Amino acid sequence: MVENEASIAIHSAFGFRTADTRERIGCLHGRCHDAVLVKLATMSPTSNHPPARGKRLVVSAKVFVSVFTVLLAISLHVRIGGLPKRFRTLTEDVSMAVPKRMRFGVFMAPFHRVGENPTLALERDLELLQWLDTLGFDEAYIGEHHSAGWETIASPELFMATAAERTRHIRLGTGVTSLPYHHPFMVANRMVQLDHLTRGRVILGCGPGALASDALMLGIKPERQRAMMEESLDAIMRLMSNTEPYSVKTDWFEMNEAVLQLRPYQDPIVPVAVASVESPAGVTLAGKHGASVLSLSVPRDTIRKTSLAELWSIAEETAAEHGKKMRREDWGVVMGMHLADTKEQAYKDIREGSARVVTEYFGRTLGNPVPDVPREQIVDYMVDHNQWIVGTPDDCIAGIERLQELTGGFGKFMMRVEDWAPRD
Repeated sequence: MVENEASIAIHSAFGFRTADTRERIGCLHGRCHDAVLVKLATMSPTSNHPPARGKRLVVSAKVFVSVFTVLLAISLHVRIGGLPKRFRTLTEDVSMAVPKRMRFGVFMAPFHRVGENPTLALERDLELLQWLDTLGFDEAYIGEHHSAGWETIASPELFMATAAERTRHIRLGTGVTSLPYHHPFMVANRMVQLDHLTRGRVILGCGPGALASDALMLGIKPERQRAMMEESLDAIMRLMSNTEPYSVKTDWFEMNEAVLQLRPYQDPIVPVAVASVESPAGVTLAGKHGASVLSLSVPRDTIRKTSLAELWSIAEETAAEHGKKMRREDWGVVMGMHLADTKEQAYKDIREGSARVVTEYFGRTLGNPVPDVPREQIVDYMVDHNQWIVGTPDDCIAGIERLQELTGGFGKFMMRVEDWAPRD
């Protein structure tokens, strides 16, 4: 019996056909599941793109009961006219600055509970990117963190280089590079090299650094991080956009007649995205350089006090002051999501796992406020306060439309990768 019939139906609607079935291929705790191999009916054998090392593309009906059920289909490169009516509402019924085709991706911190095997967790993250690439997702942003034990990728560039060898199409971004932790010349050099190695599939996502414990270990005063980020990005943009030697001296880095020996593969430069949470610092800096914005819809204290629409207005005003222009189609909104065949099943899937992340990591480990509700009601609280989308594909569509209304229009929806539910 196929457990996730909705996912199979969605794939069929978009031209996928069942190529093979493997019985009892995935077993855990004595419970086994069948797996279904699906492929595009129009895909020739030579164009099929399996995961690395010759692994066959096997779509487990149980694995994808999570966040990917509907967005796998929506994110395929299909024009709106070819979409079923239920999906067209994303672009036809929202009277705002919504692009004809939204882009979809993930924001991978990642969040792995302390005590898990870190080697296997990293391999699982890489396998996820392979699936996303095969299924037509547009972008994936990889985080940088150095403490607290949960977000275990220290170098997004190394992770991206590995992922680039296992994927073909998905764009890979740093999500984000903590600019105060690095000399800006080295950041620019590494990203330009990756730009060539991936044939132009990289994005430089940047931020000041999320964890105070990271900054303290490096001897950086947290109150200086935003100013350091601006100084660094100013230098990086100058290096990537100009071939003239560049000299600059600040209280934390210096460059003398600096020139990048490689020019970016992408024209004119490696695309840049600036992370924004609640402070206007991120959108102000994005506006200064005409960079895109990555808005984390859930701040680390889980309670938003500023409006996404207000922050975007600040970005546009700043861009105008500097002769730049912001593009809503490049604005990415990051949010947690989990989907299932029914709303009741979706809530049941993650009720304990999502509460664990909020209470154990954001609350106990980072010391941030958590919702003042019983543990088993945290998922209800987050959904009711428009912080997460949990439910069915229809709830997903409604949630994205609601975000479009709240923001005035954005072009990219980025799901925050979470270990809320078991992989079986």
